[in-house]
Amino acid sequence: MLMPNYSYSDLFRHAIKLYSLIPVSLKNGYAFPPFIYQILVTLRCNLNCDFCFQQKIRNEIPELSLEEIKKIIKQVPAWSVLTLTGGEPFLRKDFYEILDYTLKEKRLRCNIVTNASLIDDRYISQFVEKRLFLLGISLDGIGATHDRLRNKPGLYDRVIDVIKEIQTAKKASKSKFPLIDIKTLVMRENFSELYDMLKLAETLGADFFTLSLPKLSDVQFYPPYRRDMKEIFSARLLKAPETSPKELRILEEQISLIKIHKGRTLVRFYPFNMLDIESIRKFFNNQLKAEDFYPCSIPWSAMYISPYGDVYTCLSYFIGNVRQEDFKKLWTSERYKKFRQMLNRKHLDECCIGCCYSCYKSKT
Repeated sequence: MLMPNYSYSDLFRHAIKLYSLIPVSLKNGYAFPPFIYQILVTLRCNLNCDFCFQQKIRNEIPELSLEEIKKIIKQVPAWSVLTLTGGEPFLRKDFYEILDYTLKEKRLRCNIVTNASLIDDRYISQFVEKRLFLLGISLDGIGATHDRLRNKPGLYDRVIDVIKEIQTAKKASKSKFPLIDIKTLVMRENFSELYDMLKLAETLGADFFTLSLPKLSDVQFYPPYRRDMKEIFSARLLKAPETSPKELRILEEQISLIKIHKGRTLVRFYPFNMLDIESIRKFFNNQLKAEDFYPCSIPWSAMYISPYGDVYTCLSYFIGNVRQEDFKKLWTSERYKKFRQMLNRKHLDECCIGCCYSCYKSKT
């Protein structure tokens, strides 16, 4: 449902913008302490999705230890939001301890992004009893479609069972947390199922149904983390996935149905403001321009930390490593400031087009 009233999602997005308003206006690269912290606890995954960039990454460096991660989390302010992701975060044998420290000791608002295949009863109890804020679960199609895209027979049924078990536990505890976000990547293989996915999200009692378009750049959040800013800002956009006129008509029909749907589940679409036929056509016809998007403030709001301690920007620019330097100093470093100063103030830079944080100048 496209709700006119403010949701958690609306409040979060506007909070990011307001939080960075003064630092951005100073034009000197200065930033308040991060509002968002994202830690990739591992790049390992138990699935083998053809469309996932992380399958191409191999690193022999040891991942951050439990104590190293706890040291980082200890310094996260109580008013910030922490996202734990991967890879598949539940592959870490100590992930329960990481989450326990985050929720019990620090009492942070914490989100997790997962394929849900490894979530068991112990984790479900932890989510509900210790108030995990939001659980983002990847689900890219109905039944066999999801299993085929994720190269894992039976995965769809497993994910549905996990969501139902979480909702049962929430009801028993009279809690609305964790919020459930069903996250779907828009692909040719699932064009015809998107509206059914929304109805499924409603049936499951999901709080959000989040659709994302494929990324158009290798320098958005992707390792390797570049050390030369020129390499990043000169990066060319990737072509959008090829679609036939018939496939595009099917997608447009699905988008139309989603827009008029009325229900409890809030529909989100990344990039923001692109849930309309005109912008979808521009995306798949490779007609999007930097001027079509508002300027972005995420580099003044969000810090990203890799499983190996690398601190990097949204455009995969290497800032430093928490194993050698304090991450608070890295956030205020000259390297980070110069990166912020490089960004366009009137609209997005071309290398940012398609980013999930970007906001389209919609005419609707």
